[in-house]
Amino acid sequence: MTEDTRQYVSMRMLQAEDALADARVLLDVRQSLTGTINRAYYAVFYAASAVLATRDLSSSRHTGVVSMFAREFVKKGSMPPEMGRILHRLFDMRQRSDYHSPAQPVRESAEECFQDACKFVEDIKQYLKAGNWLVDDE
Repeated sequence: MTEDTRQYVSMRMLQAEDALADARVLLDVRQSLTGTINRAYYAVFYAASAVLATRDLSSSRHTGVVSMFAREFVKKGSMPPEMGRILHRLFDMRQRSDYHSPAQPVRESAEECFQDACKFVEDIKQYLKAGNWLVDDE
């Protein structure tokens, strides 16, 4: 484990926490459901990118992050299947809400995305802490 990798992992987790905070504001204050789904997905994406870095993996494509997470962490048993489902579902929801569907998502879907993102980020954070991947300020 290099200090540069630990710094990168910590930076990605800060981005994940910031995206969750943004999602909360978008859901509760602005009531922007599409925005909530977008920020919830990015929270999960940043957390997945952080954990991939612990195995010297990265991808410039979102689909690459989704598939590598499933292959390297879910299929190998480091993460439960639910984590792979959350990442994949939020990826799909964000794709639909940002690019494909002119209809506004329903509040229940946005709330579920937010809750799933909170769980995903927290579970990744605990995994990273257990492996001493986060700098002490985390």
